[in-house]
Amino acid sequence: MEVNLPSIFYLFYRLAPFILVSYFVLGSIINGEPKGFIYLVGLVFTCVMTVGMMSVIGESVNNTTPVCENLKMGSGTIISDTPMSMVIFSFTFFYLLFPIAKYHLELTNIPMLIFFPLIILGDIYWNMYFNCFSMVNVLIALIMAGGVGVFYSFLIDKTRLPSLQYYNVGSNRERCAMATKNKYKCTTYKADGTVLNQTTTSG
Repeated sequence: MEVNLPSIFYLFYRLAPFILVSYFVLGSIINGEPKGFIYLVGLVFTCVMTVGMMSVIGESVNNTTPVCENLKMGSGTIISDTPMSMVIFSFTFFYLLFPIAKYHLELTNIPMLIFFPLIILGDIYWNMYFNCFSMVNVLIALIMAGGVGVFYSFLIDKTRLPSLQYYNVGSNRERCAMATKNKYKCTTYKADGTVLNQTTTSG
């Protein structure tokens, strides 16, 4: 493969879903936490649900160009008509977005809120430009995976078990942020996300 901007872009999109899933799983193994495996269970369930939905209302695109063939799993199957990269990106984004929106963590997660929409839009553009998947299939993957991601994150939040959640929220834990150069502001939240107490201490 010739090394140029399109080839780097292609390589990034080929590896990004695997890197993303590996990040969550390896993070759990290294830190001894179950949250990465909880994410993986939800992702596998989402992939199965999306493939099932694709068999009902999805469209088949017979594009044999190498750039598309390398993005598909199998040939002439329902799975090959499912844009798995979109499933992974959409599920992951909305799985993380629910606690961010509920507990107002936007300011501390700005890079994530910028990165995922860009990578999702880039994936849509790539699939439409090379006609790898139909727009119907891409939208099914985006909506289905995003919806399951939000619902799955909602269920995890309802367990009230911080060890299962990617963000340490939903419990009476303290979260500290630097208010000034020499002061720290700590906020204690109730289980429902409302503010219980705020204190400021000198550093």
